[in-house]
Amino acid sequence: MQSPLLIDLVGTETNQIPDRIKNIAVITSDENEKQKIIKDFIIKNQDKKILIFCETKKEASAFEYFDYAKFMPIHGDLN
Repeated sequence: MQSPLLIDLVGTETNQIPDRIKNIAVITSDENEKQKIIKDFIIKNQDKKILIFCETKKEASAFEYFDYAKFMPIHGDLN
């Protein structure tokens, strides 16, 4: 990554999430329902930049195979 930006989610110091960024959490244990919710959200917000947080690398990499948007997985242990 070139010139990464640190966003501090805790406290009141600088680098907090700007007001124009919105957080939405959807929790479901059904994989098909989760993918439908994500797909619908992305299609409705095609003009936005969206981050999707996953529990595993395998889950994050699986997004590369969906054809309704361009995905780029970023794994936490990349050096």
